[in-house]
Amino acid sequence: MKTAICTFLLISIFVISCKKDDAGEVAFEGGITIANPNAGDTISGTQTIVTGSITGNMDLHGYHIVLYKVSDNSILAETEVDHHSSSITINDTLVYTVSQLTPVRLLIESAYNHEGDMTTKEVNYVIQP
Repeated sequence: MKTAICTFLLISIFVISCKKDDAGEVAFEGGITIANPNAGDTISGTQTIVTGSITGNMDLHGYHIVLYKVSDNSILAETEVDHHSSSITINDTLVYTVSQLTPVRLLIESAYNHEGDMTTKEVNYVIQP
């Protein structure tokens, strides 16, 4: 009987001590604002200047910008910036080559913790040579 009680107490202590404490976690508040390009824009040439901002109530871990060709989801351009702050200004130039009018999707993502949780924003527009 003493063995059963001791086993029960040990299991109880183990279960209680390994339980994740969610009370101390802070939920992410913030987001990404894309100032340029705008949805529906048509941009001529071989580059897009991407501007905007990322803000949050905790340190962000930089950002990743990807320009996808809508027709086949292939990557036309991308860049990654490692900047740790709760407020980040975006000012990047994406360089690409297209031979015809091409609908694209711009995706910006930023991790706000080391578990890989992300805030994202995207905009669709068109590029032409």
